[in-house]
Amino acid sequence: MSIYSKPGTMFFFNKISSWMWRQKKRMWCMVPFWDSLGVAMINNCKAKDLRIICRPGAVGKYLRKGIKVREDPDVHSKFLVGDSSVLLGSPNMTYQSMFDNLENAAYSRGKSYSEFFLSEWRRLSPKPESRGKGLPVEA
Repeated sequence: MSIYSKPGTMFFFNKISSWMWRQKKRMWCMVPFWDSLGVAMINNCKAKDLRIICRPGAVGKYLRKGIKVREDPDVHSKFLVGDSSVLLGSPNMTYQSMFDNLENAAYSRGKSYSEFFLSEWRRLSPKPESRGKGLPVEA
């Protein structure tokens, strides 16, 4: 199933955030750019295993305790691995992506995304504490 954004509406945000909130075991995000909206979305997830791979920035200081972050300055992939499905597409975890841009996302049950995420997770070093550098912004 695919969803497309409807700029100026809550449609895209509601679809993505409600899917995220239904995940109980894991929410693994490989998304380069985050702002306060994306942080709020992941902070409200109920999943036990919360991980983010993103571009460098201070996103970690705004996340609730227990969410793990690793940085990759070259990451461009955008997908979210949930309990039994993956949401992949064009959006970053930003207000602009959720409400203003023309974006698309599709659900998949393929296991290759979780395997790819884990291989990248293992390749990257744990994120050092970053304070006062601000959130990464979209280019």
